[in-house]
Amino acid sequence: MNNTNNSHIDVKLCNYDNPISKKISIDLTLDVDLTSVMNENLTEKELSQAITEMVKDKVEEKISSEYKIHKKTTKQQDLPHCEGGKTQNLCIINNKLANNINAVMAKGFEGMNINVADKKSKKPIYTACIIALNDKNVKLSSQISNYEMSIYNAIATYTMHYGIAKPITLENIYRIMVGDNGYTTPSKQQIKHIKQFIDKMRFHATKIDCTSEVKAYKKTHLASQYDGLHISGTNERFYYDTYLLAASWVTAVSGRNEVTALKLFEKPVLLSYAEISGQILNIPSYLLDTKRILSNTSKNLIIRDCLLRRIATMKGTNNMKQQNIRLHSYTKNGEHKIGLYEQVTQNPSIDTKESDLIRKSVVKYLDYWKECKYITGYEFLKDGRTISSIKIKL
Repeated sequence: MNNTNNSHIDVKLCNYDNPISKKISIDLTLDVDLTSVMNENLTEKELSQAITEMVKDKVEEKISSEYKIHKKTTKQQDLPHCEGGKTQNLCIINNKLANNINAVMAKGFEGMNINVADKKSKKPIYTACIIALNDKNVKLSSQISNYEMSIYNAIATYTMHYGIAKPITLENIYRIMVGDNGYTTPSKQQIKHIKQFIDKMRFHATKIDCTSEVKAYKKTHLASQYDGLHISGTNERFYYDTYLLAASWVTAVSGRNEVTALKLFEKPVLLSYAEISGQILNIPSYLLDTKRILSNTSKNLIIRDCLLRRIATMKGTNNMKQQNIRLHSYTKNGEHKIGLYEQVTQNPSIDTKESDLIRKSVVKYLDYWKECKYITGYEFLKDGRTISSIKIKL
């Protein structure tokens, strides 16, 4: 690997082991553009990881296209075939259950009542929710990070575009997350994280009694259309009784390769439940394809998705011309409101260095979306000497 300047490297690869365990001699030279990562304030370890992933993607893409390396099997006609991961939009589930899912999970089988009434409602509307680990012998975390919620939203997006008939590869889940309709190859660590998260969701029993909500939204006549929604009794009780992700792993065919893929038994429950109230945001995929702006680290993807969720909400039914995104967490009417910093770090306190790094990423994303004409502008606001929020101009 040779440095040609500060933002490009040449890669020469020989004796590459292909997927069918036969060595071939390759004289391969690549020019890898490092501009997007060199402009970031990354630690030495983060920079090394980002460069390694970019080189790996280039090498895999070049070898696949020029040397036609594929796994072969004589039984592929008997296996299910995966659909592609190309989507026009990313759907983001944006209701009170999704936004408070960790509080619900922390209660275990005790459950939690969530007031789902909007601000105009004169009376509370409660939906009873339980999300709990179904097997005490399985040691898994009962918390979901914002990055993991992005994985869930990507799976939900896939089902909205392709249904549940065909399995999806882990690589295509990642591609939906990053808005790449091409051939981006996630790293082994990224694939491992996605698989571990999916396994966690498959073990969490989920019960949602949304009877009051269905009746409040006057959707009783449409209840049979919601995948997985049960109806019982003469008084019409409406509830879900399933898992956060009802699915299994299968061997499938993607292209010419045999792969491990996710086969869904039903639509993801959080998606089906959100369809009752219509609280689903649709983000154009081109707004997610930001790898030339910033590398797709988990922290950057959290920042990107948090900003897009807030901006998409502003563009919704309220159609506000400008709105603020709070950076610091705060308390309102006795309720803890989570700011952008805490959403990214999952810590209510933050030091100056880390907040500066987050804001630099925010600027790059907002400048790109301004270039795309998704927003018209933005401005950082101060509370005294502290930068406290971002005013978005739609």
